[in-house]
Amino acid sequence: MKHCVTAGIIVAVLAAPIGAWFSSGSSGFPGEYLASFSGGARGLALGLAQTALDGQAQSIYANPAGIASLWWQEASFSVTPLFAQGNFTSVMYGVPFHGNNVVGLGVVRLGSGDAEKTNGLGENTGIFSDQETTIMLAYGRKISESLYGGMNLKFVSQDMDTLSEKGVGADAGLLYYAAPGHVWAINLLNIIPPRLGSDTFPVVPKFGFRHELLHNRLYFSGDIYPAGTVLQWAGGMEYRWPEWFHWRGGINTKQASAGFGISTRQMDLDYALIYHPLDFMHAFTLTVRYGFAPSEAELKVHRQWDDLAEEKLRYEEMKKKEKETIHAEIGRLGREMKVSVLFFKARRQFDARKYAAARKILEGILANDPGHDAARQLLEEIRVQEDSTATHLRLETCERAYLDGRYGEAQAASRAVLDLQPDNQKARVWGFLSRAHLFIADKKFNDAKGELIEIIKIDPANDEANQLLKRLQNVLDINIQQQ
Repeated sequence: MKHCVTAGIIVAVLAAPIGAWFSSGSSGFPGEYLASFSGGARGLALGLAQTALDGQAQSIYANPAGIASLWWQEASFSVTPLFAQGNFTSVMYGVPFHGNNVVGLGVVRLGSGDAEKTNGLGENTGIFSDQETTIMLAYGRKISESLYGGMNLKFVSQDMDTLSEKGVGADAGLLYYAAPGHVWAINLLNIIPPRLGSDTFPVVPKFGFRHELLHNRLYFSGDIYPAGTVLQWAGGMEYRWPEWFHWRGGINTKQASAGFGISTRQMDLDYALIYHPLDFMHAFTLTVRYGFAPSEAELKVHRQWDDLAEEKLRYEEMKKKEKETIHAEIGRLGREMKVSVLFFKARRQFDARKYAAARKILEGILANDPGHDAARQLLEEIRVQEDSTATHLRLETCERAYLDGRYGEAQAASRAVLDLQPDNQKARVWGFLSRAHLFIADKKFNDAKGELIEIIKIDPANDEANQLLKRLQNVLDINIQQQ
């Protein structure tokens, strides 16, 4: 209910002034650079089809709802040299806090080249330039699993020669994840219109969508918005190949563009080439990320790990019950089978070095037939095998094999000791360590992790197990991030 109320308030704020743009003309309008450009090279390369983009600080410019998906601190720096010595620069910064909330700061500056200043007689009296600056304080929130919202409070200023004007306004936007890989978006610019002198920024509704055409590879983005009574449109494609490289292209009613992006976990470098009827333009963006918070994927893994732990407990309980059932069945068969058959089974268990099972059968035989000499002799051989000296030698063999890297032999020696003394903790530890290394060699990292956890249950201070577990966890974390 709380999410519905929050979404309803934002929709009401967005919808209230949506018809105001119809009163504008078809020419340019005050603050147009905030509606018809981009805060970064990625949006420019996509032909300005950027309203439905998310997951980057650059979204502060295109749609403040897009920063709600940040789970890291991110700083973005962009520069676009324009024709006639003009330039467009932007700095964007986003910080997540308290789980579903993100705040951001953006600074956008549009500067013209120097122009000649003349008096009423046409005489040259110097030069001047025009500088327009906007500072945006952004807030984004994850309202629900499929709905993100955001707002900008912006401070705009214009300085031209001796003229200086300042104003305050606001934007608001929504992102709706209609289905996996499909996003609808709206960004309403100037719901609180800034005013510079006699110029008032008009309300500009921008609508966008983004659709995944190939799973995690190819995306199409589209935008439409009115500029006065003229409907502007933009479309762009983004293809990811290889994993760290993005190919981009786009077109709109004014220009065509192309570009690329190089992406790593902690840094992005984006470039765009824009063809405009007046000239070619280049845009560059450097993005740096740090202070990572847990992603939805990582949180999902933690939940799955908890579920796996519960499943393991259920499995252990089932295994315990199965063992009790098996032992009961062996007892029942022991009572029913003839002494000669029982002795044959005991001899087979002895040959397989399963001494505990063989001893149990032999003691049952002797309880019913104390004069069975063969059973008594075989029981004596078991006692010899279980002698502490023999156990000690096997433990030494196990340790030497492990230290020499012969993990298969170490595991076999561990089993031999445990057949004699099932509660021998040293043999169990060597066995778990050996199996962990064998699993790592086969890249079965989760199985290896399970073996190491069993060691820590026995000996929490075991340095080798703890160190190996830390390295193994790093490998698992890297694999999760690459997925």
